[in-house]
Amino acid sequence: MALRAFIEYLLHGTGLFTSPVTEYTYFLHSDRYPHPKSVAENDARNPDNIADIEFAWIGAWGSAESKPPKLGKYGYNTILVQAVRPKSTGSITLVNRDARASPLVDPNYLDSDEDVEMLRKGISYGLDIGKKMMASGYDMTEELVPKDEASVDEFIRTVLTGAYHLSSTCRMAKREDGGVVDQQLRVYGVQGLRIADASIFPRLIGVKPQATIVMVGEKCADLILGAQRNV
Repeated sequence: MALRAFIEYLLHGTGLFTSPVTEYTYFLHSDRYPHPKSVAENDARNPDNIADIEFAWIGAWGSAESKPPKLGKYGYNTILVQAVRPKSTGSITLVNRDARASPLVDPNYLDSDEDVEMLRKGISYGLDIGKKMMASGYDMTEELVPKDEASVDEFIRTVLTGAYHLSSTCRMAKREDGGVVDQQLRVYGVQGLRIADASIFPRLIGVKPQATIVMVGEKCADLILGAQRNV
């Protein structure tokens, strides 16, 4: 199937390969559902309005934790509900002094009850969107959804997975507050070493981090060049 789709795209510019997989995505604050606020109340300049939920529409099976069912001529449409500012905090622990040794990584997902509540709201919203789509005529059936309202927490803990945007393991903060780098991206206690990636984020930013990571890298380059000019 993949080869056939690839050839179709090369010859005609049509088919599955025209999809970017994630067709579109949007961010919102979980407390906006089911009671949306006014435009003024949603002012993005207010830190209280920073999104904590992301919805991503994917033309594929959306779970790495379970195998997709065989649907014959039908395909998949997944609404991914993602917590973009989780409260749970994981850890990375060095196992020895060998820099080549893999560290122990504990993401500690769902340690915070706030994260579970956030995902509950997101799933309710996603189910509501799906039901409205089906009611409006889309030929869809529910597949990977909670059995009922009482099983939502079990569903979350069963299908939950990471989204690859881990950060803040070497966060910028005062050393006495547990920080690893200062405002110049210099690692405390290590001369000549700076860190310029998502690990220095003091806190999660509530959106996809790629642009911010590029900004951090460019700022680090400016800091290094500035330090050299001052030598």
